[in-house]
Formats: sequence, C-alpha cells, structure tokens
Amino acid sequence: MQGDKWRLSLISEIAVRDKNDKFTTQETNPKRFTYLLGPGETVRTAADRLDIVQQAGGYDLPLLIEAFSVEKLNKDFFRDYKIVILNTPTKALSIAAQLNGTLGILQRELIGLTNLGDGALKFSADDVRIFLLVAEVASDTVKTAFLKIADREQLDLEDELVQSDRRELDNIIFDALGLTTGERDAVYEAVIDLVSKRLQRARTITG
Repeated sequence: MQGDKWRLSLISEIAVRDKNDKFTTQETNPKRFTYLLGPGETVRTAADRLDIVQQAGGYDLPLLIEAFSVEKLNKDFFRDYKIVILNTPTKALSIAAQLNGTLGILQRELIGLTNLGDGALKFSADDVRIFLLVAEVASDTVKTAFLKIADREQLDLEDELVQSDRRELDNIIFDALGLTTGERDAVYEAVIDLVSKRLQRARTITG
C-alpha cells in the first residue's frame, strides 16, 4: 500500500536448468513487474494485458510475465502525449535537455538498433529526428537542472536515475505531460527493464 494506492505485482521464482545441466534461479523483480493502482492512476494498460491472459485460458508464466512487463510506455504513449517541436535556436537547450532526460533515454531504448553484439545500442540521425519532445518545456525552465547533469559524470543506470538533479529535470517534463506518480515510476522502471534486457541478451549470446 502507498497511501490510498496499491500495487498489483507478479512475484515468481523458478529453477531453470542451464546448458551445463545445472539449476539456476530465475525470479521476477516485483518493482519492475507491477502496476500501481488506485485513485488518479490509469488502469487501461493493466486491464488490457490481464484480459489477454484471461482470454488465453491458461495462466502460464511467460504470458503472465509479458502481461506484467513495465514496457507499457511504448511508441503509442509518446504519440498520444507529446508534440514534436521545431529545431530552432530558441528551443536548442530544451531539446538537448529532453533528449538527455529519462524520457529521452526511454525513446532511445525503444527506437535504437540493439542486435549489434556486446549490448551496444545504435541510432542514426534519422532516428533522432523522430524523437518526440514536449513543446511546452521552455529552455529557461530546464536550464538549471540540465546544466547540473551536464557538468558531472554520469553514473551507473540505477544510481543515475535517483539523482536529485535528474529527478528535478524529469519532473519538469513530467509536469508538462501531466503524468501521475504511477506513470512517472513506470518511466524509470521501463528504462531499467529495457536496458537490463538488452545487456542480458548480450551476456547470453557471448556466454
């Protein structure tokens, strides 16, 4: 429970035999396979995905994992909530700040080419042109927070996403979008999930 809100999470732990005939434990992280529900939170994604599970008539684990994946913030989300802004000098700092904000990272993970080996991610100039940004975020509103981030070294992902200057920048963007607390949490969880899966695929291939 979080006040008058609550989480519906998938918690699973299974033993899996690897290629060396040894058993390893695979478990779902309840912070990543979860939906925040309650007053003010959207339920459409959770309802739609759980309905697919019900319609399938069988509650197998892969189907449940897919239903609870926090990758609900996809290209349709950005198409619904953001407006492409013109690349003009007066918007330059806003564009740079948003591309380096956590929403920008999420779009990079969704759009970029990931089958390059070693967990690499690539996106071209054409890919950058289709990034969607918030027109209402003015350069002067993000300048202070963005420069704090730009003037320091970037940390490992999970540490970086909880830094106060990053949260300050992200909250400016989130406020402009009118995102709920649950939707903001889902952005961070989706970024962690996507990056973790990309790196895990690389370890699986190279291992």
